[in-house]
Formats: sequence, C-alpha cells, structure tokens
Amino acid sequence: MKMKSSIYFLSFILFLMMPILSSCVGNLTPLNDDEVEAYRTHLTPSIPYLTDHYVLPTLNPNPHQFNLSWSSDNLTVDKGVLLYVSPQQTMTITVLATLSRQLQVLTFEYPLLLKTQLDVPEYNVRPKLFLRLQGQRLEPQINDVAFTPAVAIKTFDSNGVYTNQTIPSLLGIQTRGHSTKDMPKRPYRIRFDQNTSLFGMKEAKNYILLANYLDRSLIRNSLVTWMSKFYDSSMYTLDYRFVDLYINDRYYGQYLLTERIEFQPNRLAMTHNLQQDDAGFLIELDYQVYLQEQGNENLEWFRMNNVPYVVKEPNPLTTIGYGTRHTQFIKQYFQSTRNALVTKTNVEQWIDVTNWIHYFLIQEIVKNVDVGWGSVYMTKTPGGKLQHMPLWDFDLALGSAQYMFDADPNGYLPQGHWGWNGPEKNNYFTLMMTIPSIRQQFKDALLDFQQRLLPQVLLWLQDNQIRMAVLSVDNFTLWPMSSCTGWCPLPDQLINMTTISQHFQYLQHYLQTRVDWMVNHI
Repeated sequence: MKMKSSIYFLSFILFLMMPILSSCVGNLTPLNDDEVEAYRTHLTPSIPYLTDHYVLPTLNPNPHQFNLSWSSDNLTVDKGVLLYVSPQQTMTITVLATLSRQLQVLTFEYPLLLKTQLDVPEYNVRPKLFLRLQGQRLEPQINDVAFTPAVAIKTFDSNGVYTNQTIPSLLGIQTRGHSTKDMPKRPYRIRFDQNTSLFGMKEAKNYILLANYLDRSLIRNSLVTWMSKFYDSSMYTLDYRFVDLYINDRYYGQYLLTERIEFQPNRLAMTHNLQQDDAGFLIELDYQVYLQEQGNENLEWFRMNNVPYVVKEPNPLTTIGYGTRHTQFIKQYFQSTRNALVTKTNVEQWIDVTNWIHYFLIQEIVKNVDVGWGSVYMTKTPGGKLQHMPLWDFDLALGSAQYMFDADPNGYLPQGHWGWNGPEKNNYFTLMMTIPSIRQQFKDALLDFQQRLLPQVLLWLQDNQIRMAVLSVDNFTLWPMSSCTGWCPLPDQLINMTTISQHFQYLQHYLQTRVDWMVNHI
C-alpha cells in the first residue's frame, strides 16, 4: 500500500513540473538564418579532397551549447577523426555533421572528394619512400638472408598538402625474388616491427617493393592487379602504389609498392584451425623447389603429378601445432580435386568454379609464361573449396619474355594457347578446360571481357601512359631502357623500343589482338 502511495506522489510531482520543463525547452532561442549559416560555414571541411586521415572541425566557440557528432556512410569517424581508406576509384562521399541540444537538431551535409591513392602520383605530387639504413650500412649490403635494420620516411599528398612523415615503427629490409634479386635494380621486402599503413594501404607489417627492371613499361604488374578488381567478388585483389624509392637518400628508381602474399587480418584475412587436419592453407605452385632442392617433402611441400606445391601458410616450420598430417590432408585434397577433373564428376564439390574461371582467364589473356611454373597461388579455408588467388608476378607477361618458347621463337606473340592445351602447362587449367560446361563458362567470361571490360582496360592504359611518361623519366635515366644486364629474356622487338609510349602502344595492341584471337579459338 505504501509503494502505491509513493508512485502516485511521484507522478503528481512530475505532473506539476511539466509546465516548467516545457517552458525550459521552449525558451531556447531559435537560431536565425545567419546563425545557422555561420555554423554551416564553421563546420565545412577545409581540405580540397581526402587522401589521409582528417581531423574534423570542432565547435569552438560554441555560444549556443550544441553537442556535435560526425558520421559518414562511407568511412569511419573515430573520436572526431575521419579515417581514410583508399577506394578503388576516386569518388564523392557525404560527411554528416549533427548539432543537437535538448529537442533542437541541426544537420549539415558536406560533399567531399575521396581520392584513391592510385590517382595521386601526378606530375608534381609523387609519393616517395625514404629508407635510411642503420649502422652506416650501404645498399649493396642488403641481402636475402637477414633483414637490414632501417627507418622509413614517407613523402605524400596529405589532403592536398605535400607532407613528410617519419614512420614510428622500425623496419628491416632484405632483397627478394629468384632471378630478379640479382638484377641491377633489385626488388625488396620490408617488414615493420608494428602494423603500419603506407600511402593509405591497409595496415600490416610486410610490404613488397617490385623493381620491374625487365618491364620497360613499368606497368604490367599493376595492370594485372587492377584487372583482377573486375573479379574481386571471387578472388582477393592485392593493393599497390607507385612510389619513388630512396635508400640512404639516394634515388633507386620507380617501384611498385604492394602487399606481401600472406594471411593477414587486414588483408587476405584467412585464419588457421590447427585443431583439425583441414587447417586452412595458402599454397604456391613453384618449380623453384626442384631447382633449389629446398624443404622437406610432405611437410613443407608436396608433389602432384610431379608438380611441386609449397605450403606457404601456415608455415610448417614455425607454426606451433602444424604437422605432417596437415600437409597430408591438403595433398589428398589436391588429389581428389584432380580425380574429379579427370573423371568430370562432382567438380563443384572440390573447387570454386567461378573463381578458377576468372583467375585463369586473366592468366591466359596476358599469356603469363609462369602459369605452369610458379607464382600460382591457391587458398583453402577450413571446410571451404580450393580457390586460386591472388594474382602475382606479371613483369614477364603480355609478350615481354621470349624464354620458355624454345619450340616456337614467336611464341611470345599474342596468338596461341599458352596456359593449357599442351605439355608443361598448368595441369589443373588444362583439365578444367576439358569439361564442356566449364569451357563454355570460360568462353562466356571471355566474351564479357571483350565487350565490357577490355575498353576499360585500354582506357586505363591510356591514362597511365600519361602518368608513367612523367614518373619514369628519372627511373630510365638511372636504369637506361637500352640496357638489359644479366639474364635478359626480352624479345628483340621490345629491346629495340626507345620510349615508354612505344611500350604502352605495344601493350594496347597486344591485349586487343590477344583477346580477339582467344575469342575465335576457344
């Protein structure tokens, strides 16, 4: 009885106070048009476009005691900072400012150009990466055995302002690659102590700097990576940036900064489950195993029809809990996949057919000489199907290499099957194309590429020819286009070209001719 009385009493008090509360709310002086416009102007972002994290405007002064919150459907706002993530294409986004006090709310929408870092390297805004080696070490001392400690400074476009920034995390640098590491212009791997974002790329410890020494267009690797974005629903696409590389403040050329192929939560986000045999894997077809006599067979790698496949993830030697049972599982899975392709039964049980078609379509369009040799990556998630990705290593594709064509000196030209339909090709690709339904899907995808996607690729080449004509000047002053030191598999047709525009015209003609030939011969 006492409880009911208390409730009635409190309700009566609130009833008596309602006119007072209403009066307090109603007595807020409405803002006039000039005051509203002043707030709108005060909160307007002061940058021409977004290429970096941006501290959004705050309310200072705030005479009307508003609360301010920022939001965007495209990017994350964290404690008043608009967090930049480089999109695939430059786009306009909307940033929303909300002012509130009691029952009054003001909302302002601001359009903001979100610029992809892939469009940033223009004539006078060039991303630069400075690596300063520690302990007075010099560039020739960098090797492929141990990491050389260094610090990094990046010069970049920060929301319209050319900015220098020292990277907080220390790093190590080493050379990488097989034949490429011994060329005059060397490729590198850099590994930060802490996850780090470079030029808007997703945070990670590892990055690769591709030299593209043999590719006189400097564009093949980025071109194929960009093409794979057409199929990002079926395969993971690596991110990349064009950068000028300096080591100890000395210019070393125009490089392609890209992701390292590895399982990484911010990138190729796959996880292991070592409690089961189907642990989740990253596998590489790589004949270097035989050349270098490396690793422990049936632990670090296995063979299928005498083709060597390397277990890249999990690392069999350093991952606690990994054992031969895991390698045995994935080897048996590969065998079951091959059996299904040979018998043409239950193929969809083992492979992601759409993914395989998209992956090998690009490989064949660019006539990659290594598709049956190496740098062919595959992934399998626990309980998932076998997929091919990501695309990697195309500096000797698109008619830039004459080796591996011993039986046909003109084999590098746009005509002719390459990745399948013959000995010493990619065995899985060849078997896939013997299945009529899959082969028809492959041709349908090729026709779609010819009609819908090829015009976009040619336009991309046209745009980047203008960019690279400027970015490459210093590079070819340091590494002359006419010089090809050491192993040089380039055909004479390319060696004799003297300008980057000639190389881009070659690529455009190659792609058009190649796709037309494939449409008529598959």
